[in-house]
Amino acid sequence: MPMRPPEDCYAIHCTWEMCVNELIEVTEITDADEYAPLLRHLPPDEYDNARIVRVAELSPKLNRDHRLVAIATASHDGNNGWIVLDGNKCTWYSPDDFPEDENDESILRIHLGRSLLGLTAPVDRKAALRNKPAPFPADKLIAGYETLLEELATASIERTASLLARNGLIQKHLEDYLDAIESTPSGDRHTAQQLAFERCLAAAEKLPDAKHPEVYDSFTLFGNQFEAYTTRLAELGEFEKVVRLIQLFDPHWQHNLGFGMLGRAAFVAQDWDLAESYFLKLKEGLDTYFRCDEMSQLATIWHGRGNHDASSKLLIDCLRGTQTTFLESEYFSDREMHADEYRVHRETLQQLFPNATEILQQQELPFDLVP
Repeated sequence: MPMRPPEDCYAIHCTWEMCVNELIEVTEITDADEYAPLLRHLPPDEYDNARIVRVAELSPKLNRDHRLVAIATASHDGNNGWIVLDGNKCTWYSPDDFPEDENDESILRIHLGRSLLGLTAPVDRKAALRNKPAPFPADKLIAGYETLLEELATASIERTASLLARNGLIQKHLEDYLDAIESTPSGDRHTAQQLAFERCLAAAEKLPDAKHPEVYDSFTLFGNQFEAYTTRLAELGEFEKVVRLIQLFDPHWQHNLGFGMLGRAAFVAQDWDLAESYFLKLKEGLDTYFRCDEMSQLATIWHGRGNHDASSKLLIDCLRGTQTTFLESEYFSDREMHADEYRVHRETLQQLFPNATEILQQQELPFDLVP
């Protein structure tokens, strides 16, 4: 909000109030063609590749001439952005005027709120963007975070557990610390991440067993950084250390998320039997296992053992299951996600089987899914 002009903040809140009171319903659309007639109000040859992505339906109680307002992604003068279709009026919104993480729903809410509040005067959004807080000095951030790491060596049991717990200070500020390290001339992000993980692990291992479920949870720093750390160890050839970590966290990660994390770590450590055991648990415990990248890794393991039939069957099952989910998905964003999942399995099929194209044709499976 500090990077938005006050008028836009009021507008967002106004639309939120209208939604809460069921006077406005904002919906991600499932079929762009259904609302394509709204594009007829676009000036000819001024906008390219316009595609409606979200609509808002307004209650008659709001006394608006037009009850349906849509937002489309488009390009204008070679630049991508959003166009709001409000009756026979079209309003262009450029990403350059908004925070970096802006999205179409926020733009639509700003447009609706400003209209309802009668805020018609031009607003200097670029001026608001200059309100972005100055970054904290890297040297001070690094010193402060390393003070926390040093504290782990002498802190009480409760303080150590608090620092290492989910959303504790260590986890909360790690990425900022690593960014600061990376910004220095000789900073090595990977080495800093590895050392921080190891210092935290050394402190956690000294805690009583009763505290381990709290600090070894998969949503703490250890879970969040586990893949990056174990991948780094594998790159250094430290496969045995990866396996020891898997054994350490296994009792605390007995769920599908954990099986995937532990299995992927075993895979990069080239412990195929261990990786297979976790991937099979994931396959058996998750109805939508076919969407998981881990199934492609399981197929790779089986193929490497010469079990080509099982490998191809698993990939075909995953492709078919993902295709079905894609076709049943209502929302474009979901279809994009499932198309990416499908592509992962298709690429694995191509890597493992020279006749992958023929297999796809025999199974009547497309090469790609197009949202």
